[in-house]
Amino acid sequence: MNLEKPIKADEINPYQAPLTQTRPSSVDAAKHYYVVSAKKFFALFFATLGLYTLYWFWENWTIWKQRTGDSIWPVPRAIFNIFFVHSLFKKIHSDASQVSSSSLPSLQLPATIFILCQIAINVSDSLVSDATVTPGMLLLILLLAISSWCLWLGQKQANIASLDNEGSQNSKFTVANYIWLVLGSIFWILIFIGMVSESMRLV
Repeated sequence: MNLEKPIKADEINPYQAPLTQTRPSSVDAAKHYYVVSAKKFFALFFATLGLYTLYWFWENWTIWKQRTGDSIWPVPRAIFNIFFVHSLFKKIHSDASQVSSSSLPSLQLPATIFILCQIAINVSDSLVSDATVTPGMLLLILLLAISSWCLWLGQKQANIASLDNEGSQNSKFTVANYIWLVLGSIFWILIFIGMVSESMRLV
């Protein structure tokens, strides 16, 4: 016997919030980490000479904190990223492996190489002087390239874990992005001019 009292049409309050919880959008629900396309990732990385790394780590740790409720501080983990990159890459790899249809390579080696590159970049700053612009900048560019690739390997699996392999939900450039690209382009032009001027003095 059904003892529940049927609800009459005139008893329904049209202004009452729904009893069932509304589900978030599939994109937000699946966003386990920071998502970005390859084109935007590398453009911002080199335009900022690697400073994009700080934002990248901060964004990932912020999303992780919001999703898991862990009492962590994203800002220090972004600034001192070399101490936390292994931990973050391990989390990304674990989540990506759960949703990937194929086996994914471990991210521990890229994390180690990233750390070595970051240390070398700090050391190479002392080589960039008026007398040695070209060797110092060439070394810096090489280290930035290796560092960016290691970080991108982690980003690829972050996209997979967030069910957006191509990073399409964050592929368009914003106004702030274009400002960084313009400033970065000017800086790279000045670097190129300095390297050419040094080469001409040595001829």
